[in-house]
Amino acid sequence: MAHLRSLTGSHFPSMHATTLRLLLLMTFLGAVSTAPAAAAPREEFIPVLSKVLESNTSGTVTYVRVTFDTRSDSSGLVLRFKEAPGRFSHTAKQSIETAIRRAAQSLRLSADSWTVALSVSYGGITIYGESLSGMVGLSVAAMATGRTITPGLLMTGIITPEGRIGPVGSVPLQIPAAGRARLNRVLVAKDQTIAERDRTTLPVMQISPIGSVTQAFHELTTAPPSSDSR
Repeated sequence: MAHLRSLTGSHFPSMHATTLRLLLLMTFLGAVSTAPAAAAPREEFIPVLSKVLESNTSGTVTYVRVTFDTRSDSSGLVLRFKEAPGRFSHTAKQSIETAIRRAAQSLRLSADSWTVALSVSYGGITIYGESLSGMVGLSVAAMATGRTITPGLLMTGIITPEGRIGPVGSVPLQIPAAGRARLNRVLVAKDQTIAERDRTTLPVMQISPIGSVTQAFHELTTAPPSSDSR
């Protein structure tokens, strides 16, 4: 009887405490192993039509390196422009920031936790103008939603406050550059003036007029095409 009292009065509570500690440890390890890992930053090389000489109206296809990341806070869009290998002009920087904000607003996305870094992939080049801004803005929105830009596609134009793709002045001179870069299709603003001779100069490349940001987003990305061409 004394032996039984010893078991019930001493060993059992000790075994219970040990078991409880093991259960707590297993629960903690399970929580750690199943906790979602932070998403890694995304990086894309985006083709853009732009001017690389301020005095020149003709365009060149260059590739902009875009790195996208999300933060845990919502303190606002953070945009960083690297100064090497190439760089962006002041006007290009302003137009890109505006386009990212307007693209997010038009697509009902919040850019408050986005961190975006951009660099020009070619040394000694400065990108001028605003014709690349719509393409960069929509590319950032695509990265934010887990989509990618379909290879061979490019857009030139700005994003207006009303959520539309706006024309730029030098598109007719830029389009041949897209053809030389072997792109399959260029999206332009629906209101963009393009002479018929410019449309037939490079018959292997399709020129598509685009109305809204929503339509441009669907046409550029892996999402299904949109019929919104107003």
